[in-house]
Amino acid sequence: MKLLNIISKLFLVTALFCCTYIYGQSDVPPDAVTVEQGTPDPSEMRTYNKPVEVPQYVKQWTIELQNARFANDVPKVRELQSKIDEFYGVKETDYSTTPLDKPTAYQVTDPRELPLGDWYNTDVTVYTGGLRSDGFRQLALVNGDDGNIYAVINTSLSNSTTRLYRSTNNGVTWSNIGTVTYGSYYAQAVNISYADSGSVNRITLLISYGSEAPPTRNASIWYISWRTDGSMAQIALVQSPPSGQGFRDPWIVTDGLYYGAGSTYFYGVYVAVNSSGVGQAIYVCRSVSFGTSWTTYATVDPSWDDQYPIIDYKQILGGAESLYVVTSRVFSTTTAGIRIFKNSYSTMGSGWTTVYVTSGGNYRKQHFAVRHTNTNTTNNQMLITCTNDNNGVYHYSVDAGITWSLNATLAQGQENPVAFTTCSLDSQAAGNNYGKAVFISNGDSVIYRGGVLGSLGTRVKVNSNVNSGVVVPSVSSYRSGSTTCGAVIYAGYGPTNVYYDGECLIIGIKPTQNEIPVEYSLNQNYPNPFNPTTAISFNIPKAGHVSLKIYDLLGNEVATLVNTNLNASNYVVTWDASAFASGVYFYKLISGDFTDVKKMMLVK
Repeated sequence: MKLLNIISKLFLVTALFCCTYIYGQSDVPPDAVTVEQGTPDPSEMRTYNKPVEVPQYVKQWTIELQNARFANDVPKVRELQSKIDEFYGVKETDYSTTPLDKPTAYQVTDPRELPLGDWYNTDVTVYTGGLRSDGFRQLALVNGDDGNIYAVINTSLSNSTTRLYRSTNNGVTWSNIGTVTYGSYYAQAVNISYADSGSVNRITLLISYGSEAPPTRNASIWYISWRTDGSMAQIALVQSPPSGQGFRDPWIVTDGLYYGAGSTYFYGVYVAVNSSGVGQAIYVCRSVSFGTSWTTYATVDPSWDDQYPIIDYKQILGGAESLYVVTSRVFSTTTAGIRIFKNSYSTMGSGWTTVYVTSGGNYRKQHFAVRHTNTNTTNNQMLITCTNDNNGVYHYSVDAGITWSLNATLAQGQENPVAFTTCSLDSQAAGNNYGKAVFISNGDSVIYRGGVLGSLGTRVKVNSNVNSGVVVPSVSSYRSGSTTCGAVIYAGYGPTNVYYDGECLIIGIKPTQNEIPVEYSLNQNYPNPFNPTTAISFNIPKAGHVSLKIYDLLGNEVATLVNTNLNASNYVVTWDASAFASGVYFYKLISGDFTDVKKMMLVK
């Protein structure tokens, strides 16, 4: 009987602990519900874009197309996609109408070494100068599979240019590797994607570009790309706008993660607006030729004011993929809802279905992210961040958009009102740090959260400079050893200047004395134990390559503090372990023939 009582008490304690843990980690308020599909607004109850009846032979073409793409059988891909496009009435852009005043893209050599930054104190300056103040899509950040981070920035209205930057050291320093100039025209908005297709990797942009003066707003959509070093710039017209309209707010994504270069598709989305800036229709575009030519199609009923569309794709490992377009559909000044339009990548011209994510409310300024499948696992997470009556919320799905959990808390209490939101999902991050979200609180603070859907983690204010409040920041991730770290860029007040901060970015490395040491040495970190930062000093008697890395108790590399050539000197580097768990860590210094390892303790 005594043993039974002990077991009962242990069960009760365990149950209480589990309940406490779940409650403490969850962001979903008690009234959040999981729904299959929201309720459409009464005005949406009509038929549009009616799907056509698809004969069996076209369905068979679609199956053969997917197999040809996986096999990278480029001629077969082109043949089958052409047949499917012909059936659905999708045609390539007519390049005979190309505007005379086209943008110019070129490579830039910029050897700058900019100051170091950290997650809490001094942020890294990426760009100095003015930006456009249109709000959405003036800057963007993406991490490449080549280990580099890329940023695109749309500069000021006067003599506007679009600049491409690259960091090869997790954001410590940045170089301008590509620039687009526009002559007498301007770029309204820009977005970036990394096309990873085996040996052919490119940084791709989709730009809305045209005349500034109302009422024309006659911006066309252009595709621009470079190799990852800024060389071999490519430019192609995607679509000219309908008469009396202009395009704005483009978004681009590629599916090169799964295919060879010849079978990689590029997808884009943008909205057509009238002379008053009111949305008239959402257009999607697709390239099956690595951006050299494009097909376009209006996806939805043109009478809606759908704002700031984002496109992404979802592929079940080994199977076909679907396209998703997410918008905020505006019904009035006080009512707007999140809508998802879904279709097969191969058809595009017909058969779009609508998912009514939210019902009622005033959901705006949305951002959408998909956690893609890698070779080891199947990820089905999707994330939408947005505002509802200016309060920061997010909606998420863990079953590839079949059901959604709504109105999870993004910003709390006095963090509202929220000006903008943005998010990303990391496909390769292990454990509990794949979700990233950023919002602008009260027009100034740039707040970052990183974790899992339903528990996005502790809020961190990342801007040490005054934020613009009128330009949406961008969030991505990078890897320091085996750790996935958040990365954020934002515009300074004005808007002027663009700043970067990284979650695992080292605070700095600097010489401590003018004398040249006579021998190599690695000193004990101070303080030790520490929380969350500690300083590690070491001596290098002659110039050469220096590596200083952090390892966990199992020997896994978790952070790289130094991996560069240094002159002979005494150095100190500070490690910020905010993103790491308590425990024993080792740090290892290698330079020339010298190697040393020491132990330290992180206690939170």
